[in-house]
Parts: sequence; C-alpha cells; structure tokens
Amino acid sequence: MKFIITVLMIGLLISCTKPKRTPYLTYTADSFNVNNVELYRLDNNYTLFDQAEREPESMIWSFRSDSVPGGIYQLRINNNNKITLILEGKMPVGIELQNGVLTITGNEPTKQLWEAQTIADQLNQSILSLGESFPDSLESTAFVHHKDSIFKLVELQKEKAQKKILQIIDHNKHTLLPLLLVQLKAGNHHLFDYGNDANMYFTVDEYLQSYNPDYDPVKDFSSKVDSLRSWIYYTSVSLPGKVLPDLNVPNAWNDPIPLSRFRGKNTLYIIWNSESKESRKITQNLMSWSRNYRYKGLDLCLISTDVNKEKWQEAINEDNLPFWHLCDLKGKNSPVLAGLGITKIPTFILVDKEGIILERSSEQADITKHLDQLIQK
Repeated sequence: MKFIITVLMIGLLISCTKPKRTPYLTYTADSFNVNNVELYRLDNNYTLFDQAEREPESMIWSFRSDSVPGGIYQLRINNNNKITLILEGKMPVGIELQNGVLTITGNEPTKQLWEAQTIADQLNQSILSLGESFPDSLESTAFVHHKDSIFKLVELQKEKAQKKILQIIDHNKHTLLPLLLVQLKAGNHHLFDYGNDANMYFTVDEYLQSYNPDYDPVKDFSSKVDSLRSWIYYTSVSLPGKVLPDLNVPNAWNDPIPLSRFRGKNTLYIIWNSESKESRKITQNLMSWSRNYRYKGLDLCLISTDVNKEKWQEAINEDNLPFWHLCDLKGKNSPVLAGLGITKIPTFILVDKEGIILERSSEQADITKHLDQLIQK
C-alpha cells in the first residue's frame, strides 16, 4: 500500500514539474472581464482550432499546441470580438489590447493586414463624409455638377487607397495576405472591383498558386477567378470598339435575318424578354423615348429571348412596337446570347453605320447619353 502511494506521489510530482509548451500565440487583454478566448481556422468555414488558457493572476491568455497549420485565423474574445490573423511560419505571436488599440508582435503579415483594414476604414469614412456634404435641394444643373464633383473626389480617394494596398500586396507576395487584401471592402463596396480590376485578381491568383494552392480558401478564390476569366472572354465579343458579330436571327416567320443588313444606319439593338418586368418597363415607353432619335435616322431592332411565340407577339402588340423583331424562341439557350456576349436581360447595344459597337449597357441612361452625342454629329 505504501508502495502504491509512493508511486502516485512521484507521478504527481513529475506531472507538476513537467514544463508547459511554449505558447505559439498569446493575447493580453486590457481587463479581467475576459472569460473566453478561442482561435478559429478558416477552411471552407471558420471552425474551432484551439482554446486559450489564462495565466495565473494575469490578463495573458496563451495558446499551446504541437502543430499549427498555416492559414487564416480568427481570434474570438468572449465569443464576440473577432480579430483576423494570418498564422504561417514564424512563432510565437503576441497580441495586446490596450486602451482599445490592438498591437501585434512577431507577425508582419497580420500587422500589414490591420494597416490595410485601417486604410479601407478611412476610405469608407471619407466617402460617408462626402455624401453628407450633398445639399438637400439643388437646381437640376447644380445637382448634376455637384454630383459629378463628388464622384470625382470619391474616385480620387479610392485610387489613393488602392495604391497603398497595392504596395502592401507587392511586399507580401509569398504569404496569404494578398488573398484578403484584394477582397477588402470600404463599406459595401470592394476596393478592387471584380470586373474593372480583373487584372489584379489574376495577379493575386498567380501569387497564391505559387505559394499555397492546396489551401481551401485559395482553391475557392481561384475558382472565382476562373469564372471571371470566362466572363471576360464571354462578354468581350461585344465590347465597345468591336464590330458587331454578324449573326443570323429568325424573325416571326422563321426567316433568318443577318444583323449585317442594318449596316449603313445607326442602330440600337435591344435584347429583351416579354416576361421580364425590367424589359417591359423599357418597351412600354420605347415609342416616346426613341421618337427624337428615330426622326434623326436611328434604326431599332429588338431581339427577344422568349420561348413562347404567342406571348412574345402579344407583348409586341400591347406595347405598340413597330420595329424590327427577331427571336429564335430558344430562351436562355439561344446562341444569340453567346454570340453577343450577353449575360443580362435587358441589354442595349448601340452600333454605328459601319457596324462598330459604340456602347453596350443594361442601363437606359447610358445609352441615352451616347445617343445624344451621336445625333449631334
């Protein structure tokens, strides 16, 4: 019996004297009100990776583990406050909260991430301030002038923020940081627009593929970038400046009409659908809206994506549309959509006498602006 008690005492002594692992991450709170500190890792979603222990009589919380896979993490304090981190390679990492300000040591990518987030927050505040400066009432001409000046200031502020973020991305090519920075938002808007800044997305994808192509968030990002490449290729066939593809589209009697037959006149093509509410808003006012342009030589051709011939022709009669009408009755599967690079209904395509595309847009206001310029020539 004495032998058993002696063995247990020795085992207890050994366990008490066994040194703890060195923390790979510490969080120093600014009060004793913290009662729960957890670390979540981003894969397909954020999942719990580790829980911290508070050091005795201290505000320091420590994470200890034999292995910490590289990736994007989220530190959660009291199941509420969330702090994004990038953990890869160098350890240990220390985070401290003091007077509401976070500081980090031993982790440059995360430090750079927080700096970039501050830039995005400052841009958002600038945009909000510019919006608040808009007067409650202005005459129409003053309103347009003031609106344009605000848009220019917003774009200027955005360009400055982009340059700063690009510098951070360029200095962190061999980390996961570019993955987060290219998707930063200022308010509800991405700093780098998915369509207008496509080349930036392609560049970041190249960085990530050479660094960590097997990480799930990288795979997901690459998939989106592949879709972006396909979309750009798909829509490029009818970009302004290109010749309108010479497609053959049937009329109501199933006679194929080549789009080249409209050469020699400025022509507005409207791709629409009789069951689309947005399309019908346009067609119901098309006669009055287009009258002045038609008097000055504009031709109109409406290409429908309908599948029901009766509904298509019924909408034409209801909206009084004495224009050219074409439709292959194949709906979303129509080769016309692919041939013209159309991804949205309705869409306007304005073409000059030589068949050169002047503008393509889903907004009638954009087309109106170009038509006003065209008829003044």
